Amino acid sequence: MAPCRRAVRDWPALHPRVDRYSQICLRTNRYSVPVRLIGRTVRVIHEAKGPRS
Repeated sequence: MAPCRRAVRDWPALHPRVDRYSQICLRTNRYSVPVRLIGRTVRVIHEAKGPRS
């Protein structure tokens, strides 16, 4: 029997607000999002990945 995959709801979810420049801030990084989301709170699922080889 194969091990179960980790469910999406187990990952930490964040709820940043989209600023007037159509960006969200996660920790020290800024990410652009669609303009139609300006002023809204969005749900972000953050999954840390290890270094690439």
